[in-house]
Amino acid sequence: MTSDAPAEPAPQPANRRRRLAFWLGGTVLVLVALFLLVVFVLPSPSARYIIESQLERLGIQHEGIDTVDIDLWNSEVSAGPIKFRSADSEDGEIKEAGFDYDLGAIFDKHAFIRTFFVRGVDIRIARQENGTITVNGIDVAQIAKEKAEAGEAVEAAPDPEATEEPGDAGFGAGIENFEFTESRLILEDFTGGTLTMEIERLDLHNFFTWEPDTAGTFKLLGSLNDIGIDWEGSAKPLSDPITIELNSRVSDLTIDKVAKFTGPTGLQRQDGSIDTEVRYDYAIFSDGRVEGTVDGTYDFSGFEIATAEGDTVTLEQARLTVELEQAYQGRESSSSTGRLTLTTGPLGMVGATGQSIEIEAVEFTIEDIEANKLPVRRDDEGNGGTANLGDGRRAGPTPTIVQLMIGWAEQVARNALRHHLEIDGSPTLEVKGGRLRMPASDGAPDQELTFDSFAVSFGEIDSQTVEEGWSMTATLDALISGLRSRSEALGSQAALTEFAVMSESITLVSGENEARLTFDLAAQLSDFSAEDGKGLSLTLASLETGTADMTVIDLPEGGEVRGSFTFALSNFAAVVPKPEGTTRVSGDAFRIDLPSLQLAGEDVVSADFSGIVALDALSIQEEGALPVSAGFSSLRSDLQSFQISPLGANADVQGAFVTEVTELTLDVGENAETLALSIEGLEHRIDQLSAQAGEPPSIAMSGTSRATGIKSVSPAAPGQRAETTIAALDVTMTEAKVGDQAAQSSGDIEISQIATKTLGEDPQSIEIERLSIQGLNADPQGATEISAITIDGLVATLSNSILGATDESPQGQSAETQATDQESTAAEAPTGQSQEGQSQAAPTLRLGKLTVSPGGRIAVTDRSVEPPMQLDIGIDKLEVGPIDTAAPETETGIDLAATVNEGAAVKVQGWAAPLKPTPDFDLATEVDTLPLPPFSPYTASAVGVDIDTGDLSAEVRATARDGGLNGQIDVLVADLYLEPVSDERAEGLEGTLGVPVGFAVGILKNENGEIDLGFPVSGTLDSPEIDYSDAIDKAISGAMASVFPTNWFGEDGRSFSIDPAVFVAGTSELTDEGEAAADEVGELFADKTQLTLRTCGKATADDLMVLRGEEPLARPAAEETQTAEGEKTSGAGAGGGAQAPAIAKPSEQEVEALLALATERGAVIRAFLQANHGIDPARVSDCRISYSIEDSKPPRAEFRL
Repeated sequence: MTSDAPAEPAPQPANRRRRLAFWLGGTVLVLVALFLLVVFVLPSPSARYIIESQLERLGIQHEGIDTVDIDLWNSEVSAGPIKFRSADSEDGEIKEAGFDYDLGAIFDKHAFIRTFFVRGVDIRIARQENGTITVNGIDVAQIAKEKAEAGEAVEAAPDPEATEEPGDAGFGAGIENFEFTESRLILEDFTGGTLTMEIERLDLHNFFTWEPDTAGTFKLLGSLNDIGIDWEGSAKPLSDPITIELNSRVSDLTIDKVAKFTGPTGLQRQDGSIDTEVRYDYAIFSDGRVEGTVDGTYDFSGFEIATAEGDTVTLEQARLTVELEQAYQGRESSSSTGRLTLTTGPLGMVGATGQSIEIEAVEFTIEDIEANKLPVRRDDEGNGGTANLGDGRRAGPTPTIVQLMIGWAEQVARNALRHHLEIDGSPTLEVKGGRLRMPASDGAPDQELTFDSFAVSFGEIDSQTVEEGWSMTATLDALISGLRSRSEALGSQAALTEFAVMSESITLVSGENEARLTFDLAAQLSDFSAEDGKGLSLTLASLETGTADMTVIDLPEGGEVRGSFTFALSNFAAVVPKPEGTTRVSGDAFRIDLPSLQLAGEDVVSADFSGIVALDALSIQEEGALPVSAGFSSLRSDLQSFQISPLGANADVQGAFVTEVTELTLDVGENAETLALSIEGLEHRIDQLSAQAGEPPSIAMSGTSRATGIKSVSPAAPGQRAETTIAALDVTMTEAKVGDQAAQSSGDIEISQIATKTLGEDPQSIEIERLSIQGLNADPQGATEISAITIDGLVATLSNSILGATDESPQGQSAETQATDQESTAAEAPTGQSQEGQSQAAPTLRLGKLTVSPGGRIAVTDRSVEPPMQLDIGIDKLEVGPIDTAAPETETGIDLAATVNEGAAVKVQGWAAPLKPTPDFDLATEVDTLPLPPFSPYTASAVGVDIDTGDLSAEVRATARDGGLNGQIDVLVADLYLEPVSDERAEGLEGTLGVPVGFAVGILKNENGEIDLGFPVSGTLDSPEIDYSDAIDKAISGAMASVFPTNWFGEDGRSFSIDPAVFVAGTSELTDEGEAAADEVGELFADKTQLTLRTCGKATADDLMVLRGEEPLARPAAEETQTAEGEKTSGAGAGGGAQAPAIAKPSEQEVEALLALATERGAVIRAFLQANHGIDPARVSDCRISYSIEDSKPPRAEFRL
């Protein structure tokens, strides 16, 4: 010890020792006293004084400061219980606190606390409406303000440059045990929320700054609003990096408990709890980096939440599993990687109006999560709307707890959005056993939807922010199976087995001025069926739709969609009930393939596309009174450069397309009345299509159509069906327009290889090699114009079953009656006006020329006569035209040249105006050498004679003007020979003509064997003056009167008969009267070699009486009598007028004898004529021999010409 006093003389050594001892002793006593004072007396009072003075200065009321005890000797400090408060607030309390330390560790530069304990802390922290934070009424902010005003220094933050490196010999601190027990912290908010934190125990062990790499441990056991908290872990707070490992268990977390702090939720019921068990493992580096992992589970159970409106949500159980690795590089960047999984048990939601959702289980997983906040900041002027978000502070009233939490979340989001972000992952979702119920309401029926499972996977999602927005790429794989819906009220139901949606690429880029979505998508629906409970049903095996390189762009000036699109159906069928029947539609496949599709525009959206529409095996069946069945094998339409603008009802359409249809069929009716049509191939090509949806709408197009392999079968005459085939039908449409309720078109039509035939007992056919319609033009006024119709290669085989079918008159009307009715109808409806008001002009037709090319043939067979009549007509030339229904006065030229049965020539030339009310014409017809025998069946049927030979030549010239008729008919018949079909018909005809028909023909012939007649024609069309029968009768009568004796004619001058040669009864001997009659015939016929004669031997009742040995019948004088057949005869030849008595029927022997006698009498006459007059027996032929026991005439032989 030194002193600054002036130097003194050196003391004696003994004295110096005594004084030194005294001072040393005194000093020791002072030091001991001072030590005792400091250790045992001063610490506690001094600490109490300092604490009390500070609390009083701050206005904090307190109790128990006198319990503060500092025991330096035992290295212990303790206090409690201590209470504090401000004003009338509740007391805050620390029941007991203290620590003991190791004083000797100071020599090792260590501040070492062995045990620090705190027990029974009870503190209330309150947030006032003005934002003030108080602790048991103590204004914490006010205390800080007063400290600042008092000028108290605020401890500066440590200088990072001055931080000691590990191994430096700095002063260290450490604690072996920290115990915080039986304490409570209550946080009260002005909104009424309360957060009560009860700490059962908080332990810290072995935290030493001199051992930074040794982990200390900690454990917290307590609760927050009765939510159990159990934390346990370890930490290295002073190491580099700082590490912390935490095992956290939270139990019985409920909405009620959280709501005690955040405030009422407004829910009617909020049951359910959450238990968590999570491990956190983090490292904090000296450069500010933070890295760590989170691995744990969150279990949800017993959730039942109900709103005041009646909506409820129930969840039996769920588990969220988190596996994350995180890295934080300060506020500027961070990253997270890992995996999230959420699984649930039964989940239900019920709406207040009865709608409900039930789900058996849910599993949601995000694999390979990678989220990065990059240190690069985005441009605040173009960051997609984040520039003006602010810092999250709210002006106005103090926010609630919920508002503070939302504000904090907003701040985090704002901070994140100011940086470039990258978020990647592979999320998947699987939902099992879902059910959605919608009760009937507001007139809508009930609905129920169920499914077995729903799974969706987004593959690898790669998303990130860009300078002006956000970008994302992903894949998609979704599948829903066992989907069903039904309605009890409607009785409807629907079901599908699977519905899958897949995408190998989805890219989304969203910016401030543009949003762009690019994706490939494929969706497939399998085994779908639906019915409405009223018979309407739909089924299909699959529905597929997809896109490729589809891009959707949203710009301020409008949007755009471009890419490719496909849509396909397979094995579909529909049933549509109707009052009159049922319609059934089915098909194998339907497909739309648009490899180029573009939509663009903002208010007016337009579409541009090209592609294919295809439909396979379509079948349509209409059941009912008139069944209809239609279908085709395939349809393919190639759409080329289609443009539609705008999309919707007012669209204008431009484009071109080619449609091909194969194996088209149509059946109408059933059984024998079915109309069947089939087309092997149909191609419709539109080179240019333009459609405008204005007022009125209009359509314009041009193109070609071609149909091949056309076949139709339809009913014809009763019991017959007609079959028509066409090899090809070609239509060239130069122009077609539809608009303003009118249509206009022009083009050409060509039909190749037309064949029509009837099927049945009477086959007939018409074949045309080519039918050409050229210059077809239909205008909007209903006028149709055709330049020319040409028929090539006509071959027809016809019969009366077809020709006569159109000639049948309505039952109960004669032809005259029909004609009268038609004329009356025509008079009531003037030309060019409809009968319904006569306000709209009737459609008109103008045909330039109809031509049938040379070489055509028509074979006609009339089976109504026996044998059938057959004609073979060959067309050498046929031209007709023009025809104009709008100009009835048009003179239609006719030029026909034909051959009949390969020999006769027929020509017709001239003109006609057949459409005038009273037709005009000027025609010349020539027939050259027409064979007549083919017409023999008609003469046989009509007059009872066959035409054995004969040719007809005729010239007919006729003109008609304004109803007046003039003309001439000249007929030349060569080599005509007629043969009665039977004796009976011959007798009847002879009775009508007065002479035998063969004789009448013979006497009309000139020296060349020809019959040449001329007939003038006059009068009117309605009443022509032509009388064929009178002319012929006069010719016959005049010719016969010059040849035959007058006694052969009747009193009328027209009836004609030859006296018979009478025989002696029962013999072949002529009587004198009979020889005289035979001589007269022989003299007249000897030099008329062109005439032939027939003799007919007759056996009568007189012959039978003589054969039986009886006398012949007695007869009166000659007089006119009437035979049993009604024939009138006179003179001796008649045999008198006695009525034959009843005679027994002859036996077979008597019949043979009578027939032999009649035959012999004919032979006797031939021999007599040859012997006495030189007449060749060949000119005298037999006719049918006969006998009659009812014949009362004398036995005879009759003569016939």
